[in-house]
Amino acid sequence: MKQRNNIITSIFKSDDPEKLIVFHASSLPNEIRFYLNDTQYFTAVETEEGCSFMLAEEKEKRNKKSSNSIIKEKLREFIKIFSIIIGISILSFIGVIYLSTIIDSILLYLIIINIIYFVIDIANVVIIENMISPPEIKSKHSAEHMMVNFIEINKRLPKSVEEVKKYSRFSQNCGSRKQIDGITEKLISSIVATIVTVIVGIIISHFSSNSLAYAIVFLSTYFLIKFVVGKAITKYGALTFIIQPIKRVLTNIVQCANTTSKVKDRDIMLAYFAAKPWLREVYPEFYNENEDIFWKKYVKVNN
Repeated sequence: MKQRNNIITSIFKSDDPEKLIVFHASSLPNEIRFYLNDTQYFTAVETEEGCSFMLAEEKEKRNKKSSNSIIKEKLREFIKIFSIIIGISILSFIGVIYLSTIIDSILLYLIIINIIYFVIDIANVVIIENMISPPEIKSKHSAEHMMVNFIEINKRLPKSVEEVKKYSRFSQNCGSRKQIDGITEKLISSIVATIVTVIVGIIISHFSSNSLAYAIVFLSTYFLIKFVVGKAITKYGALTFIIQPIKRVLTNIVQCANTTSKVKDRDIMLAYFAAKPWLREVYPEFYNENEDIFWKKYVKVNN
């Protein structure tokens, strides 16, 4: 293995000796990385002759492209997608107005509005993920997830590409989940705040007919409850039994935009050559040299 003069400073691994957890992995246009800690990683890099792999370290955090640079690069696509979003927003607005004429329940009406905003937020995330993920990234991202899922479940390296292809390209530990965490939590806190606010509004209406006082109490209650519930969710993990299933579904939806079902064999090979030294270093108890036959079947490696 080609290796710099790096010294591994720390390793993140499971405390359970029977459990194998990949701390973090990532995909770039020409490489796949398996991290040992926050900065050090084993990387497999595509070359003209095959691939090379080494231990490397991030001196500085990689700067992601800004939204403005992405828009400039794909202006025509952005205009088309932006037009679609505007169209959806206008139709949603018309739908909300129409609902207000046929729904007598203020509670149901407000919940539907919250869901509409939620769907628009998710659509925006999916669109941006699709824009910033070219085909070569989607394939590597999928291969990375499939390799992670394989070794976590089987506690060994694969013996063939076909073994890896049987595993899901979706991962609940992917960084894309962070993008939908806030959106999901905002939806749940908004719905809880709406329910409580409507109940408080009904009670207040029995004691006062003053429209201004009712509006002040209504809005104050809504924003206060939304703030309190939001804090309870983020700080204390409240309502996890509702939020987690929603997050799992949404994570898979978002990953439909930044992964692909048409994963290239060479990207699975690349993921293997990043995972192999990682497993040997982090979980040597699960590495069996006699079973390490994958590399003999497929690629030429530059050591």
